[in-house]
Amino acid sequence: MHGKAADFKRFLLWTALYFVGAVLAARYLRSADGTALFWPSAGVGYVAAVRYGLRWTAVVAVGALLYLLLAKVPTTYLLYAIAGKTAA
Repeated sequence: MHGKAADFKRFLLWTALYFVGAVLAARYLRSADGTALFWPSAGVGYVAAVRYGLRWTAVVAVGALLYLLLAKVPTTYLLYAIAGKTAA
């Protein structure tokens, strides 16, 4: 399997890994004041960008969008958070 179909599957895999990392960090890795001390999805986004190039930073944008929609945050925060996570 080569080409666009393989790239799409790879994109879905990395996006799912980012999303699962965000959910796990939000649910289980919080300190007493509510701050996540460890954010595994940041590593997933970094690896995808290093391995496949900057065009794969869309993994971070889509994964963050899915997570923030699940967390039900305000729309204004949603836009700034996705931009910040993708730029980082």
